[in-house]
Amino acid sequence: YEALLTAYPTAVDGAATLATLLGQLGRPREAAAVFERLGQHAGQLEAADLFEAGHRLVGANAYLAGARACALGLEKNPFHRDALFDLTSAYVQLRDSAKALAAARRLLDVDPLNRTAIRLMAAAWELERVPDSTLEYLRRADSSLVVDVSIATFVTEGGQAVLGGAANNAAASPSTPFRLTVEFLDAAGQVRATQTVDIPSITANNSHPFEVRATAERIHGWRYRPS
Repeated sequence: YEALLTAYPTAVDGAATLATLLGQLGRPREAAAVFERLGQHAGQLEAADLFEAGHRLVGANAYLAGARACALGLEKNPFHRDALFDLTSAYVQLRDSAKALAAARRLLDVDPLNRTAIRLMAAAWELERVPDSTLEYLRRADSSLVVDVSIATFVTEGGQAVLGGAANNAAASPSTPFRLTVEFLDAAGQVRATQTVDIPSITANNSHPFEVRATAERIHGWRYRPS
């Protein structure tokens, strides 16, 4: 794989495999250095390939290399929710409190009603040794958040974007109706389209699926706000 990357220095999949192997050998800094070298060719790389590599590395516990792969991809598309989740998870595992907190803030800016994302913010504050903020986010995740939002699909093709997910009520009583305002973003974070979706009252321990569509060029990401 070293020889492969010498011959083809933009082979992201090969870089991910080499970094995984180095991680398994207990050489995490060398694994991360693979993506440092890859970053020298950032203009020739696709964000989707870097996100896939980062997800694979974080899943293999190669957190330092996985964080670097995600960070490289996020330079091209800074609002990619799953990459922000992987980046935050990696920094929490690395116990890098400052970077974990910064990544968690970016994640919650995109996906503020996701219970797992909120718990990652609590973990970041715990690393910072700020107990009041840790407890605040734990309470939000475990008790004050009645309806959890989970995004399952995001597809863009030919100027069309489709975001699909579900609102989940884990409480013992019906939820209060609310509205989500979804912003579809380009790679620079500019809003290309805005749509709203009404979430009705959801009975206890039940879910409500939803889908939001938009028509605009250069859509690369999304974020939502409850109201």
